[in-house]
Amino acid sequence: MTLKNINKSKRATFLSIPMLVIFQLLCCMCGLIIYAYFRFCDPLTSPDRPIQSADQLLPYFITTTLSYLPGLPGLCMCGIFSASLSTVSSAINSLASVTSEDFLKTIFPKLNVTVFHNKIISLVFGALCVGVSFLIASLGHLVKMSVLIAGLVAGPNLGVFLLAACTTTANEEGVILGIIVSLTLAACLSFIPKNKTHPFLPLSDECPTSNATEFKIYNSTTTTATNLQHSSTFSYSNATISSTMAPEVEDDSFYLSYMWISTLAFITCLIVGYFGSMIISCIRGTTYEVPEIYLSPLRTKCSKKRNDTKEKTGQIKASNVEVSEKSIEGKSQHETDL
Repeated sequence: MTLKNINKSKRATFLSIPMLVIFQLLCCMCGLIIYAYFRFCDPLTSPDRPIQSADQLLPYFITTTLSYLPGLPGLCMCGIFSASLSTVSSAINSLASVTSEDFLKTIFPKLNVTVFHNKIISLVFGALCVGVSFLIASLGHLVKMSVLIAGLVAGPNLGVFLLAACTTTANEEGVILGIIVSLTLAACLSFIPKNKTHPFLPLSDECPTSNATEFKIYNSTTTTATNLQHSSTFSYSNATISSTMAPEVEDDSFYLSYMWISTLAFITCLIVGYFGSMIISCIRGTTYEVPEIYLSPLRTKCSKKRNDTKEKTGQIKASNVEVSEKSIEGKSQHETDL
């Protein structure tokens, strides 16, 4: 919406794809590096306990590994906070703009929405974000909760987009039905089942020194075997550490990983929205033609190819019928002459 034309918007979208992939890979690599660094001296289970939450591992890793470079740990922490604040501020600005343009001006057309009103709306959304942050902090891991909440909306949102761009059958009532069903299913799968604790990779709290900042990595096989023999099993509940020395009991209750909830919501929205639209159109007895400008270019090309194939098939059948009629007329004329 902020670029000059559609071509530049497409270029920006395609350029963002490899950047997002690289970002996710870097996040996974960061987790592997942190585990490799702390696996023989886990700061969450060590006697000193320098940190109290699993969400504090990354800042603690930065301050521990870069402490010999003055100013660099603070610069890295400032970069993390500035990136977070810029994302939050742009999101609040977008929420305020959408609220004023799509809701206030539509519901109250005589209301003169000014910059002051947008500032008030931004303040309200900011307060809501602060409240939600405290709520999420009490529910569990920040990454898990962010994936859950984003999956509740992102899956049905993608389903609605594909229904609108790739089909001519979808209508408003059917799409709303698909959204409601998919959101309800995703919410039930996210919060109703009991949380299942997954086993963590082996960790050891046998630190070489009492000072947590003097962690060292032992790469020899002998040290690895010795540390793993003395390691204990821990579960990180609600972003904190708690010992679970009791033997594991098999749980036969239904459980679905939170990584699949968004995909399941997306598929549910597609199926329910499409077939619900078909049923509603049959009951109502009316269908609406969707202009090609609102459809995906791929969908338009496929429909054009299908229509061209049907036209060519019809022309071939018509020519065959004409040839057969002419041959029949010729035979009847020949028989008459005889």
